[in-house]
Amino acid sequence: MIDRKTVMRVAELAALSLEDAEIDALAKDLDAIVKHVDELSMVDTHGVEPMRSIATAGALRADVPAPSLSRDDALAGAEAFVVPAFVES
Repeated sequence: MIDRKTVMRVAELAALSLEDAEIDALAKDLDAIVKHVDELSMVDTHGVEPMRSIATAGALRADVPAPSLSRDDALAGAEAFVVPAFVES
């Protein structure tokens, strides 16, 4: 069972700030997901061939350089970029 302590630990690892109500809701949702996956693992798939994904057919292309925006064009109209600090001193 996914409990509050587990949700709080995962939130800490992911650097998430959660309210009490969010912790309870996430614990309930994650527990339901885990139970559903457990149910799926009980399905007998013996003799069932793996499916092939058609989503990736043709998705790969040659990795060749192509023209891109100049720095000035990319920044045109932008007043400022705010980037959160990620290095602690």
